[in-house]
Amino acid sequence: MSEKDKEIEKEDIPIEVFEAISNIDLSARKNWILIINYESIYDYAIDKNTLKAIPKDTPCYIWGPNIIENEDGIDWISPGLGPIILFASQNYYANFISYTDTTSTKIFDQTTEDKLLAADCLSCLYSGKVSTHLSDILVHNNCLLDFELKNVPESTTVMVKSRVPIQPFRYKTNPQHYKAIVFSYCGERDAELYITMYDKIHIVKLLPKINRSNLSNDLFPDTYRYTTPDTYYKFTLSYDEEKDVFSIEDAENSVWSQMP
Repeated sequence: MSEKDKEIEKEDIPIEVFEAISNIDLSARKNWILIINYESIYDYAIDKNTLKAIPKDTPCYIWGPNIIENEDGIDWISPGLGPIILFASQNYYANFISYTDTTSTKIFDQTTEDKLLAADCLSCLYSGKVSTHLSDILVHNNCLLDFELKNVPESTTVMVKSRVPIQPFRYKTNPQHYKAIVFSYCGERDAELYITMYDKIHIVKLLPKINRSNLSNDLFPDTYRYTTPDTYYKFTLSYDEEKDVFSIEDAENSVWSQMP
């Protein structure tokens, strides 16, 4: 890139087109809202796992001063400073992105398949080459809990605490099998299950028990007590009647967007 071109590139650049491909089937998300940097809404078209978006009104601009030259001599946006793209349902957008809904979500209802899907949010943080035409991969912005209760009566109920109270999805074929999409960020106190059984509420802290230890940080495990974006957490909660406690068993996690 010539010096003249670099000077041009340092100016703020409008994002005229955003294209994404994902391992996630996007077909059921055609009435969702795509926003860049929390300020510019984009119109889009979806074809299965691909999405192409253009500005609805005013485009979002990439901030020119954040351009750096990497070790290969190529100009890039500084990692972590590029535009963030969020793709979410209208309810999620109103309550957790735009904050324009003054009623706010007091309980995040995920009790049906449609409501569980609407609780999802796809995202990417672009850090590639500066251009008016961006392309990237959309993944899950939050994480999914998939858990089953054992040794409990049918009347047992569950609420999830993650920033707000969440009413999870409950399988009809197995009433003690649940799923819930929870917010991904640091904070041990915001990853709890409230299990009501025999008129008593058991509070089960999930972190760090459902996370694999970080190999590069085994000396300071408390640093990594958080749920990770785009992660699928699967575990069992087994009740010990004699001790009157729940224990977390068979905890596994994997990359959510890469799952079939």
